[in-house]
Amino acid sequence: FKYVWDENKYYGSGKLNYVDIRDVVSAIMLLIDKRITNERFILSAGAISFKLFFEIIAKALKKRTPYIKAPKSLNSFATILFQIKSLITNSEPLVTRESIRVSNNTTVFDNHKVKNMLNFEFISLENTVKWTVAELLKKNSQHRMKENFKKKKEENELIKRFEDHVKNKGSHFFELDSFEQIIDYYMEDGKFKKALVAANLASNQYPFSPELLVAKAQIMSNLEKYDEALGLLEQAETIQPGDAEIHFLKGSILSLLGRYSDA
Repeated sequence: FKYVWDENKYYGSGKLNYVDIRDVVSAIMLLIDKRITNERFILSAGAISFKLFFEIIAKALKKRTPYIKAPKSLNSFATILFQIKSLITNSEPLVTRESIRVSNNTTVFDNHKVKNMLNFEFISLENTVKWTVAELLKKNSQHRMKENFKKKKEENELIKRFEDHVKNKGSHFFELDSFEQIIDYYMEDGKFKKALVAANLASNQYPFSPELLVAKAQIMSNLEKYDEALGLLEQAETIQPGDAEIHFLKGSILSLLGRYSDA
């Protein structure tokens, strides 16, 4: 599912045997209820080509389906590539020798025994994919909510630490991105004077930061101190010439001053 979500291009030439976890649980419960012992059962709802399997998932996820059949010559190269990527990102490789071997496998498992002895009907693949996608999206949404809550909590702690620093005239050191976050927080809240206090303190620590000069110019513009804003943008431009954001903001301020041709 992640492979399709990431819109990878290649699909294997083999077949996939699949079963819904709900069917696995149901089959186990039936075997316990019927007191069936000393038997072996294959729980496989069916087999499908990887190409078709990916198409069904892609449709459910509204993603582009893998569309290039992977040549065997690509297999060893892909394994090495994903191993390198996993080392860089410190994550499990998405493609391994085992997954490539499986993707080219054409074995089909026989499920007649379990169907006949238990009169068992497997859930359709379409139903399984739909259910799985819904669960994955719900989990992803919950994860985003937790991340947003964590981010908000960290932001509140940062603002409190900054305001304590200003109130007590402390000697805290703030990273540049922390200052930018503080300034954005006050700007979004319409507290431009507090944003200016943060920008001034930030400039003392980072006097040659074009990002801070632009942020300060935005604050001055909101306080209708347009000439000062333009002066700050001139300074930013000498440090970082050709920056699109600087020119755009400069043009906006000139428009507010009625200097449309200069804008």
